[in-house]
Amino acid sequence: YYEVTEEELLEVHTLVHKEGKWGYDIKERNFSLKEWLKFYDSQKDEIEDLTKRKEKGRKITPLP
Repeated sequence: YYEVTEEELLEVHTLVHKEGKWGYDIKERNFSLKEWLKFYDSQKDEIEDLTKRKEKGRKITPLP
């Protein structure tokens, strides 16, 4: 991921959604479920905190 200008973002959006001409750079790699689960477990507390903050925000945000 890298930062782009608004104009660049709009150009990419046009190529992807309107013209279907965006070239994807897909690289094949191995996926380790064991490693992913270990990473997920290391982030569990932070994920739970974020989920609680999001839910609290939903409850206190007035809806139109």
